Amino acid sequence: MPTDIGGDQAARALFALLELIARHSPHGWRRPGRDADTRLISIGAPLAMFNGVFRNGREPDPADLEAYAQQADDLPWSVFSAAEPSPGLRAAAAAAGLTGEHRAPVLTRPAGPVPPTPDGVVVRAVGPGDRKPYVDLLAAGFEAPREIFDALMTESLMGAPGVTSYLIEAHGEPVATGFGVLAEGLVGIFNVATPPAFRRRGYGRVATEAALREGFAAGATGAYLLPSEMGLPLYRAMGFRPTATWTFLVSE
Repeated sequence: MPTDIGGDQAARALFALLELIARHSPHGWRRPGRDADTRLISIGAPLAMFNGVFRNGREPDPADLEAYAQQADDLPWSVFSAAEPSPGLRAAAAAAGLTGEHRAPVLTRPAGPVPPTPDGVVVRAVGPGDRKPYVDLLAAGFEAPREIFDALMTESLMGAPGVTSYLIEAHGEPVATGFGVLAEGLVGIFNVATPPAFRRRGYGRVATEAALREGFAAGATGAYLLPSEMGLPLYRAMGFRPTATWTFLVSE
């Protein structure tokens, strides 16, 4: 399936999401960089790729890395690069303590038909009242400490316009999570997680399709996501195609 969604558009959508999360986090903050295209963002949760210095297109000014390092709140952070980081950016990152690296493939697909939810599976769009079971299942699906997602998925964020959290249920039992957010004309797909006991039954696909279906119905012209290695074959089978590879120089 061809796609004309560019990496720049996906990056703008990601930055909008991070600012949204920071705005709804009691410990998050957002500050301007040295130019109008640079953002310094902390979402208030220990996820390095979601905290740091973000600039689309050209690389950020090294002074912005220095500024973030001075304001850092003891959370892991990163600097975003839409392409291979230059030696100058790598040197500035290392000086700020960012000695690790993570490469994130970006997959996109245009809006189009989405299969209906299969029989026997229920998709529930949930809000602040279902925060605890949602966060519990999300942490179990990622096999990560609950505290990370407790800080990320605040009641305020789960009730914000343009975002939808999904619980997937089978036989009356929650089996998977999903999260969709509309920004920059795209629906971003995140938090697709299935605990080990429920994997390989198609529940992650159901969660992804739920976010696509609602996002396209709301006017999104396409979708983007940052897949895990485990999820990559699934998303390619759903029509997602590689658009870009982003590099995050991260603290370790």
